[in-house]
Amino acid sequence: MMQLRIWRSEIDPARAKEYEQFESESVQMWTSLPEFNAVHFLRSAPNGVVTMTFWGTRAAAEGMLESPAYKESMKKLEDSGMLLGSQTTELLEANSGTQPQKPARVVRIVRTDFNASRSVEYERFENSSIHMWIGQRGIDGMYFLRSGPNGSVSITWWEDRKSVEALLESRSYVASMKKLEELGLLVGPTTIELLEIKHGFTQRQPAATNTTNPKYTTVPYILRPDDLSVTFSYP
Repeated sequence: MMQLRIWRSEIDPARAKEYEQFESESVQMWTSLPEFNAVHFLRSAPNGVVTMTFWGTRAAAEGMLESPAYKESMKKLEDSGMLLGSQTTELLEANSGTQPQKPARVVRIVRTDFNASRSVEYERFENSSIHMWIGQRGIDGMYFLRSGPNGSVSITWWEDRKSVEALLESRSYVASMKKLEELGLLVGPTTIELLEIKHGFTQRQPAATNTTNPKYTTVPYILRPDDLSVTFSYP
């Protein structure tokens, strides 16, 4: 099952360009690691930096911490003095979703908790909502992930912020959220976060099929079958 690792910290804003150069140089390190699929470098206001990496298995995502190349890269970063804040890391497991079709500009992350005793029903709702999600204008891809026994994280990739704003006015989205509320599956508050994608790298991986919705490709993270490895960046 595909794993998504999210690393966060803050940087000295006066050294933003230098940090971006470090990110670009780190791509070579990431691609040298087993079962690496993709990396996205993101920004959160005012000085937050986020690195999302995609892995074929949990063993690979955890094993990379012992890689000499990774340790050397992190030591270089820490010794540079560019980081101002503490570092946090989380590892999420993809449950289902659809592949991003092309490099996106904005990532929307929604977190909540569901009733663990109704996990099958909640997963059924997620899978049934895939049709709604892929029908939204400007969406490039999405994943439903798990954090702990009953933590739900949905991540969607978008062409721009206007597309995300338009989502809130979409009739199908509003209807889907109303249905979820009526089902009473959620047991905790919901938080929503928007991140800007600065640049990244992704490489083609074999597609896996969602057994619930065979029409849709799920994990691992891939581009279209006719795409090769892609490096992308935005001003």
